[in-house]
Amino acid sequence: MKAGLYIRVSTDMQARDGESLAEQEVSTQGYCNYRNIPIVTVYREEGKSAKNTNRPQFQKMLRDCKNGKIDTVVVKKIDRLSRSLMDFEKTISFFEEHNTNLISIQENFDTSSAIGRAVIRIIVTFAQLEREQTSERTIDVLKYRAGQGLWNGGGVPLGYDNDEKLGLVINIEESKIINTIFNKYIELASYKKVAEYMNNMGYRSKQYTSRRGKNQGGNKFRDTTIAIILKNQIYLGKIKYGGEIYPGKHQPVISKDIYDKAQDIMKKNTATRSCIKNTATHNFILEGLVKCGACGAVMTPKWSLSRGKRYFYYECTTSGHGGANACSIRSISAPALESLILRRIRMLKRDDVLLKKILDSNANSFEKDISQLEAEKIILDIKLNGLSSRAKSIVDKLLTISELSHSTLLYDEVNRLEQEKANITKRIEEIDFKVNQLKNRSLNIDLAKRAFQYFTQIYGKLSNNDKKVLMGILIKDITYGKDYISINYYDRIDAPILVDNLGSKPKGNVWPRPHTGSSGWIRTNSLTVTVFSSCFHKARTISLPS
Repeated sequence: MKAGLYIRVSTDMQARDGESLAEQEVSTQGYCNYRNIPIVTVYREEGKSAKNTNRPQFQKMLRDCKNGKIDTVVVKKIDRLSRSLMDFEKTISFFEEHNTNLISIQENFDTSSAIGRAVIRIIVTFAQLEREQTSERTIDVLKYRAGQGLWNGGGVPLGYDNDEKLGLVINIEESKIINTIFNKYIELASYKKVAEYMNNMGYRSKQYTSRRGKNQGGNKFRDTTIAIILKNQIYLGKIKYGGEIYPGKHQPVISKDIYDKAQDIMKKNTATRSCIKNTATHNFILEGLVKCGACGAVMTPKWSLSRGKRYFYYECTTSGHGGANACSIRSISAPALESLILRRIRMLKRDDVLLKKILDSNANSFEKDISQLEAEKIILDIKLNGLSSRAKSIVDKLLTISELSHSTLLYDEVNRLEQEKANITKRIEEIDFKVNQLKNRSLNIDLAKRAFQYFTQIYGKLSNNDKKVLMGILIKDITYGKDYISINYYDRIDAPILVDNLGSKPKGNVWPRPHTGSSGWIRTNSLTVTVFSSCFHKARTISLPS
C-alpha cells in the first residue's frame, strides 16, 4: 500500500475546535504507523471548504491516484474529504476506477471491502439529507419573518438596538454616526476618506457583548465597513432577504433622498474604477504572496494614474482600507519589488558561498528545534514513569481493600492517571513525528543550484499566467518591512526549509521607494532571514512551451 494523507480545515474556528491540520496529520500518521502503511505524501488543504472539489490539494491527490503514486487515501473523518453527496459519489467512483482505497479513521471505514463501500454511502446519504432538511426549514422561517418586516438577527447594525418585543429600535447616538457617514460620503465621494474622517473624529464601530460574554466591536472604520453601511437598505426602514426587499417594521435612520444620492456616487465611482482596471497592463507575478512587515496584512495589487502615467504597486490592505494613518507601511512599487525578487532567485544559483551559509544556518536552526523537542520528550518520559508507578501502587492497594466506597475512589484515581498517561503518550508520539520530519529535511549545494538553474531556464518562456503560478509554487510569502524584505520559499508543497540571510542590495544599498505621491529612497541596512526551495514538483502542472 502507498498512502496519501488528506487533511483539511476550512476556518480558523475548526482549528480551534480540535480539527487543526497538525492534529489531523498526527492522527492519520499514527494510524498508518499502527497499520504499517507506508506514507508517500501529505495533502494539506488550509482554508478550503468542502462544498465542492475545486481545491488545489484535492485535485493533486486525484492526479496522484491516477498516476499510481498512491493507492490509499487516509482521512480523519469523511467530511474532511467531502460534504456533498454528488461530489462524494464521483470521488468514490474515481477511487474505484483507479484501484484506490479510502480509509476514514473516526468512522472506521475501509473501502477495500464491499461492506465498507456500502456503509460509507449510506452514512453520507443520511448526513446530507439531514443538512438539506434543516436548511430548507431555516430558509422558510427566515423568508416568512422578512415578509412580515421583521429583522432576521445576526449582528445588530450600527444605528439600532434590538428589543426582544419591538425588534429593531433606533439608537439616537449611533443614528447620528450613520447620518454623518452618508453626508460625508456625498461630500468626499470616497470610502477611504470617509473612514479616515470618522476615525480621526474618534468614531468607532458598534460595541456589543457576544453570546459567550465577550466584548466585541468598537473598532476603527475601514473603507469596506463604510461601503457596507452605505449599501445597507436597513437604514431606509427595509428588510432584505434572498434578493427580495420587504418593508420593515422598524423606523428608517436616513431619508431616501440622501440614500439615493450616495448610491449615484457609488455607481459613478465603480464605472471609473472599472475603466482604470481595463487599461491596466501590468502582470502582478507576486499577487497573493506579499505581506506587510508592520501589521502582517496582505499587500494587494493596485494601480493609479498620475499626469497620464500609470503606476503599479502592492498596497498594504490595512492602509488601503483604513487610510494613510492605519499602518506605517503603505505600498511598494510592483516592478521594483518583482525585479528584486527575480534577481535574487537568479543570483543564488551562482553563489556557492551564500548557499553554504544557507545550508549551515538551516542545519543549526533544525538542530536547535530538535534539541528542544528531545528535551521535552525526556521530561515527559520521566513524568510518564512516575504516573505508571503511582497507578501500580493504587492497583496494589485495591487488592487489599474490601470497603466499596474506598474502592470506588481508587478506581476513579486510576482512570484519571490512565487518561493523563494517554495524553503524555500522544504528545511523545507527536514529538517523535516532528523530530523525524526535521531530520529528513536536508539539502546539498548541488541540489539547490540545480533547482535555481531549472527556474532560470523556464521562467522567460512562460506565459504571464504561468509565471504567476510558478512564483506561487516557489515562494510561500514575501514580507516587506520598513527597512527590509524577506522571502519564504518552499522546499516542497507544504514546508519551508532553508534560511538565507539576504545580504545584497541593488543600487548601492538602497531600493527605490514605491510611488506614493512623494519621492525618496528606502535605505536597507538590515534584512531578515529568507527561506528558499530546491524542488519544484508542482511545476509539472504548468504548460511549458515546446
